[in-house]
Order: sequence, then structure tokens, then C-alpha cells
Amino acid sequence: MELKKKIVIIVSLITFLSGCVQSTAMIGPSMTLVSSGNLYQAGVSYGANKAVEKETGMPPSKYIINKIEDNKINKKEKMDDDVYESLSILLELNIEKTKKLIN
Repeated sequence: MELKKKIVIIVSLITFLSGCVQSTAMIGPSMTLVSSGNLYQAGVSYGANKAVEKETGMPPSKYIINKIEDNKINKKEKMDDDVYESLSILLELNIEKTKKLIN
């Protein structure tokens, strides 16, 4: 009996780790079903994953990662714009001071 368990575990690990799993969108909901036993929640999770994938063309995890990276880039660009604006104000003030000193 112990040998059968080991064989089942090894075969399932090889299957999952070799990329032979056809639909990765089913892994999350199936884990939900196994852990909670709630078929309704697993179905909603699967449906939401498929809806996001159909709408965006990419899996939900990749979509979220892309959104986070875009947000970081936008914040950096905004910060750069603020720095340039502050620098231009500082330069204008220094030019005005210099003009007053010259006159």
C-alpha cells in the first residue's frame, strides 16, 4: 500500500511539474474545492478567472502584475515631472534674484 502512494505522488508531481497541466485556470478553483469543499465558491473562482482571461487575453495573475508595473512607471513619471517643475521654479527664482542684484 505504501508503494502505491509513492507511485501516485511521484506521477502526480511529474505531471504538475512538467507543464502537462492543460488548464492552469483550473488549479486555483480545484484547490479551493479541495480545501473548503465549497463547490459554489470554486465555480465562481473559475468563472471569474475565465472572464478576466477572455477580456484581457492574459491570466489574472499576469494582468495584475502588469497593472502594478504600469502603476509604478506612472508614479515614477509623475515624480519626475514634479522634480522638473520644482527645478524650473527654483531656477526662475534664482534668475530673478540675480537680476535684482545686477540692477
